[in-house]
Parts: sequence; C-alpha cells; structure tokens
Amino acid sequence: MKQSSPSSGATPKAPLDLLANDPSLLLHLLLLVVIITGGLCLDSLFRVLSSSVRDWRALWSELLVASALAGVLGSYLWRMQRAILADRRRVVLLAAIIIAAGLAAKLIVPGHVLTPYLFPMAAATMLVAVLLDVQLAVVVGIILSLLVGFVGGKSLDLTVYTLVGSVIGALAVSPTGRLSTFAWAALAVGVVNSVVAVSFRLLGVGSDVVGLLELVGASLANGVLSVSLAFTTFFWLGTLLGITTPVQLVELARPTHPLAKRLLLEAPGTYHHSLMVGNLGERAAELIGADPLVVRVAALHHDVGKCLRPYFFVENQTAGENYHEQLDAKTSAQIIISHVQDSLELARKHRFPTAVLDVIAQHHGTTRVGFGHFYQQAVKESNGQVSEVDFCYPGPRPRSKEAAVVMLADGVEAAVRASGATSAAEIERVVRKLTNDRLISGELDDCDLTLRELGIIGNAFVQVLQGFAHTRIQYPEKDSVERSGA
Repeated sequence: MKQSSPSSGATPKAPLDLLANDPSLLLHLLLLVVIITGGLCLDSLFRVLSSSVRDWRALWSELLVASALAGVLGSYLWRMQRAILADRRRVVLLAAIIIAAGLAAKLIVPGHVLTPYLFPMAAATMLVAVLLDVQLAVVVGIILSLLVGFVGGKSLDLTVYTLVGSVIGALAVSPTGRLSTFAWAALAVGVVNSVVAVSFRLLGVGSDVVGLLELVGASLANGVLSVSLAFTTFFWLGTLLGITTPVQLVELARPTHPLAKRLLLEAPGTYHHSLMVGNLGERAAELIGADPLVVRVAALHHDVGKCLRPYFFVENQTAGENYHEQLDAKTSAQIIISHVQDSLELARKHRFPTAVLDVIAQHHGTTRVGFGHFYQQAVKESNGQVSEVDFCYPGPRPRSKEAAVVMLADGVEAAVRASGATSAAEIERVVRKLTNDRLISGELDDCDLTLRELGIIGNAFVQVLQGFAHTRIQYPEKDSVERSGA
C-alpha cells in the first residue's frame, strides 16, 4: 500500500540501485537493443557476404542508423516502461514486431513509386498499442517512420506519411480490441494518409489529377491493409507468447462461457454474487486506472470452484438448510478455503490467462474464513486451543490493483448483503469498515494502491450499491369492486 502524499520524503532510486535489485532489467535492455539492431541489418549483412564485390559502407551505414534508433527505444523503455523490460515475453514481442516491420519496409519501400504508400506500417503500431502500450506504440511509430525515410532514399514525404499514419493508427485503436475501433482506425489512417500524400505531391512539379487519385487510393488502401493485418495478427500473437489480449478477456467475460453457465446452473447464488462483484469492481477499476476488463472477468469466475460443493456456501442455501451444522468448525473452514484452489483448477482447465488466474488466487489474501466466524466458533468448542492458520486463506495477498479491487468488491458485496444495509449511510458505513479492516490487517501491503485510490474505490462501491439497494413503491392490490367485476 502506497501513501499518496507527495511530501513523503521518499527519494527516487538511482539506476544503479535498480540494477542491484533486478539486474535482469539491464540484460533485457541490452538484448533488446542488440537484437533489434542485428535484425534490422540482417538482410544487408547477407547481401554483403553473398556478393563478390563487398561494399561494407552500406552495411555500416545501416548498422549505425539501426543502433541509434534501437538506442532511442531502449532509453525510452528504461526511463518510462521498465515493466515491459521486466517481462521477457513482451520484450520478444516488441523486438519481433519492429524487426518484421523494418525488414518488410526495406524490401518494399526502396525503388518503388506507388508501393511505399501501400506499405501498412500502421499495423505495427496498432499491434504494439493493443498488446503492449499506446505511448510505446507512438515511440515505435516514430522510430519506424525514421527508418522508412532512411531506406526510402532519405525521403521526407515518406517519413511524414509513415509517421502520421502510424501514430494515428496507434491512437485510434482501443485497448479493448473491439472490431468497431479497428474499423474507425482504418478510416482515420486512410484519410490522414491521403491528406499527407496529396499535400506533399501538390508541392512538387507536374502533379496531375490521375496521380493524385492514385495516391489517395493507395492511402485509403493502406488504412484497410494496416487494420486487416493488425486485427488478424493480434488474435494469435498474444496467445503464442502467452500475453493476455483483450479478445481473450472479452471471450471469457461472456455469460455464455461454459464456466459461467455451469456456475449459473449449479450455484445460482454464487453466480449472482459474482455478477455484483463484477459491477462493483469494474466501476472502481475504471476510476483508478486499473484494467476493468481483467477485473470483470476475474470477478465473474473468482468463485467458480463453489459449483463443486455449492450448498456449503450460504448464498446457495435455502431457508433452514445449513450443512455446516453437521460439521466441526475446522472442517467447515477447510471446505470453504478449498474453493479458491478449485476455482484455479477449473480456470486452468479452460486456459484462462495468467492475469486472471493471479486475481483468483489472491482475491481472499490471508484473511480469516467467513469474517472470522468459524475461528470464533472453534475457539468456543475447544476452549481456546486453536491454530488461527487453519482458519485463514493461504494467500498470497493481492499483488496488483486488479486483485485488490476484486478482494474489496467481494468482501463489500458479502458484508452489505449480510448486514441488510439499504440506506446510503448504512452502506457507506459497511464499505468504510471493510476497506479499513483490509488496510489495517495488511492485506493491501503488497499491491500499489494509494490511500487516495482506496477512497475512490470506496466511493464507487457506495454509488453502485445504492443503485441496487433502492426501495420500491408498494403498489396497492386491486380494490374489492374491481376484483368482483362490478
């Protein structure tokens, strides 16, 4: 848990301090720079080695440019995106996209007149924006556009053309990966490309209507090609490298998903509880900058393991039915604790992404089972000779904002329902008490929530719960005259 005060007196860590804590960051950075530099110059090296007359100047020229561009990218990542450097899969993905786009540009752009305007460079930045980060995609667009200008005969118009289209493509696509955003991105890239291409051609000598129409057609086709390539590629690219994609999450968030349908049929009370946790968590995640789609999916499936023994959980019990009355407190606690592992096993069988599995594993942290009810019951039964560990979830505690939000939403929904709170004041009191309990007990120590964000989460919960807890008008029955048909 972080303090949100800017005057906390903490000093930022120096690069050497960071290296001491995690030297793999520097290794990943150096490998990324070397791989990108080498990959972009691979074709030139092959041409030099296979030619009878070896001109090393062209190779050295490309090597210097590629190393400079890779160095700029590395500096940006080191300064602004260390989280990406810490993940080898994302480093590999980034390097693969840049090398593939760069080599394709060197193959298509030089020596052609109209073909360079068809080259779908914006596809690369769209992939980076959807799979990694939008700001990083803009930086990649700048680097690749400079490379295109270099290999295209130091052409300013191609540089600007590629730069503007790539940046617009990165900004136009949505991290949710929705088809509609890709369609709008195709239009945006095509229109902007057309404007840039025509504006440079009008400055030239001998521009004609047919040539301008050809440029406009190529520019519009560029937008369609870029979006088509990006949309078809990111479906399998994230899965291949084990990176969670928005499309995966959207698929898992569907109420028709097999696990969601099973939960609805076998543990309907848990299903409706999960929907409510999703509503609470998604709203809070949006307000604090966490991933609302991860929260929605994790909330929907966080208790799916309860469908294996649904009637041991209160939300699935009918009036007068409680199987725990036939068991001792420790056995009851162990049955309830096991639902986390059961949920993880079911989620793994359905190939849930790691981001969701982590939230499922962490959503109870190391809290006591049933708000301490079974522990207190065991203490009474055994005159105080009880191990508290047997009545606590094994953890780990939430390590991300998403996991913390789901933990808080899960607890708040259960606490408000148990208390029967309906008024705004009652709901707020329950929400504040639970969030403060989680904070004081240390359950939020391992995640990067600030106190300010915790307050925002609480306010979001209160607003959503008020909407569900509102009272309805008691409609009168039909009067006796109307019932008698008079």
